[in-house]
Amino acid sequence: MVETDTFGAFAPVLAEYGQGHRVRELNLAAAALAREAADDFTTPEKPRWVAGSIGPGTKFPTLGQIRYADLRDAYQEQAGALIDGRVDLIIVETVFDLLQAKAAINGARRAMKAAGSTCPSRPR
Repeated sequence: MVETDTFGAFAPVLAEYGQGHRVRELNLAAAALAREAADDFTTPEKPRWVAGSIGPGTKFPTLGQIRYADLRDAYQEQAGALIDGRVDLIIVETVFDLLQAKAAINGARRAMKAAGSTCPSRPR
C-alpha cells in the first residue's frame, strides 16, 4: 500500500498558509504520484493499493474553532479530489476530536456518493 502525502492538505489548514484555494490541485497531484508508484509495482498476483490520507487539521469543532458543517465540507472537497485521483481507499489519520472524526467520515462518504463510487471497491 502506498499512502498519499496529503495529511492536512485541506482548506482549513492550507488557508493558514494562503493556499486554501489549492486543495484540489494538491490532492490530485499527490494521488497521481502515489497511483504511479503503486502501479509500477502491481502484478496480477500482488496488487498494490493507494490510501488517500485525510486529517486531522488545526481547528476543532468541539472547541468551537470551526463549525462542524464547514469542516465536513472541507473534508469532502479533499476526499473528492483524492477519489478523482484514483485512490483505492480513504484513511482518516490522527483525529482525536470526535466531531472532527465524524466530519471526516461524513465528508468522505459524501465525496464517494458524489463520485458514484465506494472506496475501496470503486470501479476502475
